[in-house]
Amino acid sequence: MKKYLTIFLSLALIFSLTGCDMLSSLKKDNKSNKRHTRHDDDDDEDDDDEDETTETTEESTTETTEETTEETTEETTPTVTPTVSYGSSDYIYFYIESYYDYDYGSVDDETYYSSMLNLENIIVNDIDYPELSTKFDDIYDDRMDYYIEQYDEFYDAALTDAENGSNYCNYYTDSVPIVYRADSKVFSFNYISSSYMGGAHPYTAYSGNTYDSLTGEAMTLDMFIDDSDAFYGLLFEKLDEINETGALFEDYEDTVNKYIDGEYVWNFYISREGIVIQFNAYEITPYAGGPVFITIPYSGNESVLKGEYWTAMPEDYVEEFKTEYTADGENFSIEYDYDHDGVKDTITVNGEYEDYTYTSVIFKIKDNEYKFDYYEYSISPLLVVYEGKAYIYVQGVSDNDYSMINVYELTDKGEISYIDYMGGKTLGFVNPEIFQLITRTDVLGTQSVDADYTIGNNGMPQLIEEYYYFNYKEYTLVQDINGYLNDKEVTVSAGTVLYLVGSDCKTYVEMCDLDGNYYLFDLDYSWPQKIDGKDIEEVFEEGDIMFAG
Repeated sequence: MKKYLTIFLSLALIFSLTGCDMLSSLKKDNKSNKRHTRHDDDDDEDDDDEDETTETTEESTTETTEETTEETTEETTPTVTPTVSYGSSDYIYFYIESYYDYDYGSVDDETYYSSMLNLENIIVNDIDYPELSTKFDDIYDDRMDYYIEQYDEFYDAALTDAENGSNYCNYYTDSVPIVYRADSKVFSFNYISSSYMGGAHPYTAYSGNTYDSLTGEAMTLDMFIDDSDAFYGLLFEKLDEINETGALFEDYEDTVNKYIDGEYVWNFYISREGIVIQFNAYEITPYAGGPVFITIPYSGNESVLKGEYWTAMPEDYVEEFKTEYTADGENFSIEYDYDHDGVKDTITVNGEYEDYTYTSVIFKIKDNEYKFDYYEYSISPLLVVYEGKAYIYVQGVSDNDYSMINVYELTDKGEISYIDYMGGKTLGFVNPEIFQLITRTDVLGTQSVDADYTIGNNGMPQLIEEYYYFNYKEYTLVQDINGYLNDKEVTVSAGTVLYLVGSDCKTYVEMCDLDGNYYLFDLDYSWPQKIDGKDIEEVFEEGDIMFAG
């Protein structure tokens, strides 16, 4: 089954329900050959079990290629199926697929109402973990069914409330995963879900999920604990510390004991550091108190937690800085043994904040401070350790929701230097060897795209394959254009509805129709853009091409 990535997919309501289902099925049935799949080249070369049909096909393909090369050296059809040798077994290969839908209306052209859905799903595409891949396919189906139904309910509720006189009926639901572990032992992540359907404020909930990487089975908290009494004792100690200021409900211990007794199901995830227990707002705190996160680290508690899940961890990794909210703003910190002396040191990150903008980013290590200019609305730091070097990726958002990544190098002497920046943001960033990064492009209009990257020699994200995954945005032809279908030149007729799948953002675009045909079209990315030698504004229906700014 092929697996494609769709970023910011906008279906609106111009499709009938049948059309939506067809497009969703098309995408889901055509993903894997377009996304990198972990494979072992040695195994491929030594595989003696291939059938005769495969061998015959390979021979025919080789002969055809040789004949074609001899006869002509003219235009060649772009290659659009990226493949990368991904032999490392330290991490599971996965990516994030995003689905976005939005619709709005008005009552008497005065009161507006709307419904929005922003949904991200994890796709595991790793042949070494077939059971886990199947599990996440099932999760994908369940989440799509649930949230699309919820989106429709939110739209109906927004319309009803607007008709009844409510003046703020902009309802939404949002659910995105944050992955913390994706290795040979466990796949662990959080769903962060937020929704609003009237009332004083929206509600955000955190839902931890952990699966056995080999079996795909859901894992429970007790599977990671050797000494339950000691574990719960540590948990209460940390909760008591939080409650010294009266932050928790008076009966919070009763709630926690219901988890211990099995009346409630533990909400947790597994990190590189240990086990993170989380309580959502209203469980043991009021809404204003927010959620509570308690980390029980493996280090120092080796007799309490099962060491098999924290020993022999991958040497290359990515880890989020912890966030602390203070009266002076946000502070971020992480523990890292940068000088390799066996002792972890604290690295902190914060910045100077003025007029809703950070004007600087400040790193502190022991007695040393490093300050750099920085002009973003937010700070979100990550520690990236790769091939013996350490980097700090500081991600932020600027004007027009444009995401930026500033990259700094951390030496084994504790010195920090600025490397460079680039536009974009990471998704599911746990493996520095291969990770997903979203950027923007103006191919057939301004839109978000993503591709697979690795860490380059200078510490910056480096594109692995010059192929960008698009968002299946809809385009309708108003004139015939020529392209390629299965390496054969064809004419696609006016009136055909196409969806943008991918491109090198230079010379070609790949588009599909609802019948599962994938076409390649020549692209001239200079201004004005041309497809098949024709101005894109004249090729597609009015309103299909939209540029930011």
